[in-house]
Amino acid sequence: MNKFYETSILISQETHAALGARLVTRELDYIRVKGKQDPTRIYEVMAEPGELTDAQKAFLGHYQAGLEAFWQRAFGKARKQLMQALRHRPADFPARMFLERCDRYIKRAPGPRWDGVTILKSK
Repeated sequence: MNKFYETSILISQETHAALGARLVTRELDYIRVKGKQDPTRIYEVMAEPGELTDAQKAFLGHYQAGLEAFWQRAFGKARKQLMQALRHRPADFPARMFLERCDRYIKRAPGPRWDGVTILKSK
C-alpha cells in the first residue's frame, strides 16, 4: 500500500489508537482491502513529536482540515484546504488524491449511502 499512496510507513487504525500521541501521523484513507469485510482507516507516520518543521505543521493543519471537511461532505471547503496544503507540499500524492475526489464529488455528489470507503483490489 505504501507504493500506491507514495508513502514510507503506513499503520492501521488499531496501531494508530495504540500509539496515542507517541508519533505524529496523518490519516490517509478509509479502505476495505481484499478479503476483509470491515473498512478501516489507515495512517502515515510522519515524525516524532517536536520534529515537524513549521512548513510541515502548516501542511498537516490544512491537510487534516481538508479531510475533516471531506468526510463531512463539504467538498468545496475540503478542496480549498487541500489546495492550501499542496502549496506547502506540491507533490503530495494523498492530498492530490483527495483533491481529485473532491472535484469528482463537486461535479456529481455521492448518493445518500456514500461512506467514503475506497475498495482496494490487492493488499
